[in-house]
Amino acid sequence: MNRPFGLPKSARLKSRKVISRLFSEGKHVFHYPFKLVYLKIQDQEDHETVKMSVSVSKKRIKSAVKRNLVKRRTREAYRIHRHAILGQLETSDGWFAIMLIYVGNQIEPYALIEQGMQAVLKKMKHAVHRS
Repeated sequence: MNRPFGLPKSARLKSRKVISRLFSEGKHVFHYPFKLVYLKIQDQEDHETVKMSVSVSKKRIKSAVKRNLVKRRTREAYRIHRHAILGQLETSDGWFAIMLIYVGNQIEPYALIEQGMQAVLKKMKHAVHRS
């Protein structure tokens, strides 16, 4: 069953090597409550155009239950709005790794998270096309 708004496991960024490269070589854009770090990976083995991961700092949000709530809300907002960048980032020579870092000090309502997601994805799209 093909789900147009789904977020399959293959679209999640899990490789420690890629994540460490992402932080050392990647570029970033910011729009509250997110900092988005992205890097174009030059290989052919993955079928997804974009792989993403979410990070919420234990220093900013102490409770694991609250951190997980923020991660669920962030993944949901990404799942709904990822189609906005997928078409523009289609490349034949690789894929993009992105890390969404939640920088808020408190749990924001879903509407604000969704607005921030739309804005940060739009900024990333423009930054990729400029470079």
